[in-house]
Amino acid sequence: MLPWFFSSKALHSPQQQPIRRSPALSLLHYETPSPPPSSRVDPKLKRRPRRPLRVWDYWKFGAVVAAKATEVTSDVLSHHIWGPRRKSWGIEMTIVTSLMRGAERHSALMDIASCLPSIRHPSS
Repeated sequence: MLPWFFSSKALHSPQQQPIRRSPALSLLHYETPSPPPSSRVDPKLKRRPRRPLRVWDYWKFGAVVAAKATEVTSDVLSHHIWGPRRKSWGIEMTIVTSLMRGAERHSALMDIASCLPSIRHPSS
């Protein structure tokens, strides 16, 4: 008895080909400001406004800058002494990954829309 992957049915069964669409048809969803049907964004939800920062909150920015400066410095020194974390990485990649590592701990201070003003939420 042959295993299932050597069976004659598997060799002679026609395979389904994916439906090919032109790039123009795939981009039709982006002509309107609403998200495409496959997105995980619910267009009916309203965006909550961010709580404005108070003077007391600004010390957190200084703490984040000091912590990240220490991390970047140690990673740059490590890069030059022992080499990069990955053999294919240059110093630029080491610095970028050092900045992004642990960024979720400080997500309350900044969001991506604040960093990149060209990005807008679909409902705005």
